[in-house]
Amino acid sequence: MNFFSRENPDRWYQLAWLLCVITLPWIDKANNVSLIFLTCLWIMDGSIIKRWHLLKSDRWVWPFFLYFILLVVGMVYSPDIDKAIFTLEKKITFIVLPLIAITGRQLSPKFIGFLKLSFVYSCVFMILLNLGATAVYFFLGDLAFNFDPNSQAVFSSMHPEASPIWMHFSYIHLLQWSGLHPAYFSMYLVFGMVILFNEEYSSSTQRNIHILLGFIMSCFIALLSTRIAIIAFVACALYMGARFGGWFCAWASGMAQSRCKISSDRRACEDFLSRQSGNHKLQFRKLSLVGVARKLVYNSRQFFFRSGYRRGDICDE
Repeated sequence: MNFFSRENPDRWYQLAWLLCVITLPWIDKANNVSLIFLTCLWIMDGSIIKRWHLLKSDRWVWPFFLYFILLVVGMVYSPDIDKAIFTLEKKITFIVLPLIAITGRQLSPKFIGFLKLSFVYSCVFMILLNLGATAVYFFLGDLAFNFDPNSQAVFSSMHPEASPIWMHFSYIHLLQWSGLHPAYFSMYLVFGMVILFNEEYSSSTQRNIHILLGFIMSCFIALLSTRIAIIAFVACALYMGARFGGWFCAWASGMAQSRCKISSDRRACEDFLSRQSGNHKLQFRKLSLVGVARKLVYNSRQFFFRSGYRRGDICDE
């Protein structure tokens, strides 16, 4: 069934979730409107008592509430109330989205997978949009602004040979068309890459497309040049390496044990070959090598599937 067909009674609720997810890397107003739409649907659906019981049973959402309460308490002591209220408005998603996710209508795993990929595609769309807009204004002679005057002077003294192209295609100037700070958008991209490389691909074409998207996102992270995103990217790369490294170790262990299993057969073949001569020796050598190779592949596959190793297992050998 289509997620947004008339036969689906949750189509408006799922549409609201989709809008909230795909507008995360967009301008704030678009995401705020989507969040208001989802909140209105959530208010009109379900009872308060049932939601309270759901909220008490899922304790993973409590840290979000505690964080928001700390912000409210800090607003009381803030000398700039207007700025404090603005900060609360920016952080409202920390409490609204977890609250709706816990107490609202349950989303199917299939639809959650659809939301994750939609978020990734939305991030890639914003990458292409920012690159295209920056390129157009670069050729039109637009001035780049990445620093204030003092920081610009320090940067110029440290990098006197910096190319003007780099000033246009980096940091704040590159991302001005989306209205987000480079640190926020970079973290979105890191999260999107984790989603991509944890997906189960149905075809090699889909896998290759996602590898290409991951490459584009990693290059854009480098252009934005934010330290926190680069640290998070390296940490995620180490995690993915450890995860897939376990699968490689399992495969290597299976190959090693398979070679041990056929070593005695190979020695027996060599002993037999030493007693042959002429064409019989050459023909038997070819057949024995083919047979050994086939048995090596077969035994390694049998070990791999019977030993219980899966992609993501940690190799302790």
